[in-house]
Parts: sequence; C-alpha cells; structure tokens
Amino acid sequence: MFRTTLNASPDYTEACEKMEAYLNKALADVSDVVRLKEYANGYADYHEKYKEKLEEVAKMQADLDRNKAAMNNYERSSPQYKMLHTHYKEHKDRLSAKK
Repeated sequence: MFRTTLNASPDYTEACEKMEAYLNKALADVSDVVRLKEYANGYADYHEKYKEKLEEVAKMQADLDRNKAAMNNYERSSPQYKMLHTHYKEHKDRLSAKK
C-alpha cells in the first residue's frame, strides 16, 4: 500500500509495513464493530417480535381461561348437571347412612 519501488530506506519500508498492518487491523476492527451493530439491531428486532408474540400468547391464555370459566358456569347451571349433582348427593347420603 505505502511501499514504493524507489530507493527507499529500510526504515521507511518497515514503517510503511507497520502502518499497513495497523490500518488492516483497524479496518478489521471497524468491520467487526459494524457486524456486531448489525447483529445487535437484528437481535433488537427479534426481541420486539418475541415480546409481541408473548403478548399474543398472554391474550390467548386469558381468553382460554375466560372461556373455561364460562363453560364451567354454563355446565353447573345446566339442568343435567343439577340433576346429576343431586343424584350424587343422594347416593352419597345413602352410603353414609348405611355405615
């Protein structure tokens, strides 16, 4: 990069080689930083999507719990449930009376 084919002193050539190595390392460091920044931005996007999905799952779970509660209330208020429950209580009372 900095080398010349002219009659350059060995000190100058060595200094140029060191400068070239330093610049190559700095360029590699910069590209690492850019790559890490792109990775961090991608991770932030992924994290936002993950949080959105987590919120969706929480809403779905709340809906499911609400539906289960409504189904239980409906079943308990149904005539069939009341009849079976009454039958069960009567049967249980008869068994306890036999003892």
